[in-house]
Amino acid sequence: MRGTQRLQQNEILRKVLLREHLLAALSLLLFIALVVLVANPFSCQIKRGLRQLHLVTQNLPAENQVYQVIDRLEYSGLQMLKENHVSIAVNFNKGTWVLRDINQFDEQGNFVLDAGKYGTCGELAAYTYGKIKPLLSGNYDLAFVKASQSGYFLYPVAGHIVVKISPKVTSENSATYIVDPAFHKYGPIGEFEDYYFQEEMGELPFIQDRQKDIELDIGTLFPLLIRQQHLLGVMVIDNLGKFDKDNYMFALIVNKKHNFSGKPIFMLRNNNGSEEYREENTDLRRKVLNDKEYADLKSRVFKLFREVER
Repeated sequence: MRGTQRLQQNEILRKVLLREHLLAALSLLLFIALVVLVANPFSCQIKRGLRQLHLVTQNLPAENQVYQVIDRLEYSGLQMLKENHVSIAVNFNKGTWVLRDINQFDEQGNFVLDAGKYGTCGELAAYTYGKIKPLLSGNYDLAFVKASQSGYFLYPVAGHIVVKISPKVTSENSATYIVDPAFHKYGPIGEFEDYYFQEEMGELPFIQDRQKDIELDIGTLFPLLIRQQHLLGVMVIDNLGKFDKDNYMFALIVNKKHNFSGKPIFMLRNNNGSEEYREENTDLRRKVLNDKEYADLKSRVFKLFREVER
């Protein structure tokens, strides 16, 4: 037995030494690669990001004007939810919940972002489309595209809206471009490798019909913000399999980037007619909300819950 243990220990030691040699070789390779990158200006420009690469390799259509539109936008449904005119209704027969009066339009029927810059992907895409179409319509066609994105909007459980820019006349050097205002991205479609483009859409229904409400199936998350590689959202779900006027739940959920499902940080439910709430995952919550932001949001959720249309 001792001989066996000694042999095992020697084998372990041999593996440790082998690993150290491999690490030393890897460190040398990384050092050489770093020297090459420093010596190669084009490689450095690639490392500086997608937008810098565009400046080196090609000019994007109306590049500066498009970035002037999308750079000031912020992906957030939080400000929309906080507006006093917004309310929540629950349809127990259809199994849906509705955010009332959450989309706003001006007197001419044009869509208006909250504070001129806040919205989720559909709202930001609609706003961007309206702003950049006059800049590009002479030579390009614009369309909305439903997509999935590997970070936060994973196929097939989530959807994301972007704008596609296609040349009216194609040639060997022509290209199709994508604008994603939610993430401030603009470039050739081939560089959106973490996107899966599902289908081209016509006019977005909420824009076409001037819809002020958003109706969602129960268990469908309405995104509120993305921060520190986590997505925060709110949803309405059943209460332990029951879904009626005395049994339903509001939940704040945090999804980590690349994950299909998230964890609750706050749950407020009607349990057989009695109001109950529970808080969980404080460390996770602090990744997306500071204490004041959380207290304000929790107060708002309580108000929406107690005033829900049933």
